Amino acid sequence: MITSKDSKRFFAITLSLVLLFSITAPEAFAKVNEIQNLASPLVTVNHDNDVILVGVSEGNSVNYQFPDVGLDHEWRFSIGTNADGSISQDEFGDYVDTETTNFLDNNPPNQQISRAVMNDGLVQITQTAQTNAGNQYITYLFEFENIGASDINNLDVAIYNDWDVDASSGGDTTVYDPITDTAYQFQGTYVGMSSPLPSSNHDINFCCDTSGGILSSPNNANGPLGPSDVTASLSWNLGFLSQGSSKSIFVVMAAADSLDELNSAIAAGKAEAGVVGGESLSIDTTALILAGAQTNAVWLLSALAVIGSVAFGALYITSKKN
Repeated sequence: MITSKDSKRFFAITLSLVLLFSITAPEAFAKVNEIQNLASPLVTVNHDNDVILVGVSEGNSVNYQFPDVGLDHEWRFSIGTNADGSISQDEFGDYVDTETTNFLDNNPPNQQISRAVMNDGLVQITQTAQTNAGNQYITYLFEFENIGASDINNLDVAIYNDWDVDASSGGDTTVYDPITDTAYQFQGTYVGMSSPLPSSNHDINFCCDTSGGILSSPNNANGPLGPSDVTASLSWNLGFLSQGSSKSIFVVMAAADSLDELNSAIAAGKAEAGVVGGESLSIDTTALILAGAQTNAVWLLSALAVIGSVAFGALYITSKKN
């Protein structure tokens, strides 16, 4: 029978094991993370759901096929930030990759989730891309974390697109639709981008610019512009970002055979996100939790379970002896 004296022993044993774990765990976790980073695959991974095929890498994309075995639309998008006047552009190498693109869940064509992490010393961007079977779109969740030494009073983020639709760089027309808040290009096929979080600025222009263009001097033109070699960009104002905090935006990129079909695909993608507190956040968190099951949190829960088991066993043995 377990007495109050036994309970005190159980508490003492558990406390000792927790203290031992707290000393040794950080080094163990660091080693696990090191191994995971060393095991990261190539920089570019292919999302293929039998409708679209997208080559995704850190802060940009290299190709977009729609249908997935059909025309190759060069989908060159890149991301940039403006933190209190300091502009960083992924296409200029301002962001250093701290975690190259790797799959969290790789089960094509049903579901694929990939992640990449990059930073410029001020802002860390965690990019999570997801495709599901049958969809004409890919979704991106971009988390922006202030890793600098002070607060950021005003943060703007932008995505610049140079979609060479239907495998041609010279015959595209680009448009911004203020009703749907969508920037798109077309030449037979339609390719576009939007977010549940309303954009702050847009830029419809001729090739070739960068994400820094819309961050510094957006033209906010609606178009149409073309046919020519054209671009389409959107930016979002995330405002104040205290040191160590983060905000996110959810972005949908889609392809279709008509404008109506494009709008429907983008609307379906937006339905997978919710706007909370001025931030656009993915609501498909269950898949991410399951896909990232081997995280420090799970290691922690497993370790605590072991600690509890050992402590109870020690208590039981002591109790039997007495």
